[in-house]
Amino acid sequence: MIILLKKNIDIEFALNLITYFHNHYWNTEKNHSIKKNIKISFYGGEPLLRFNDIKRVVEYTQNLITDKVNYEYMMTSNGLLI
Repeated sequence: MIILLKKNIDIEFALNLITYFHNHYWNTEKNHSIKKNIKISFYGGEPLLRFNDIKRVVEYTQNLITDKVNYEYMMTSNGLLI
């Protein structure tokens, strides 16, 4: 499962979406993913312009208590701000 955090998606909406999927699918027996890896990807426009939102999503998912899910993170950037 990949979550897209576009420039126009509100951070609260993104966190609510993660919470919903975590509680109803990813952290349940419905999740049949290999090793239960959930990939969260940040792209669209320049994601580094919203670094605080990326940080907030990563911290939020790392604080979700679970032994069934491993969150992984990816980002596509043109490197303009590096």
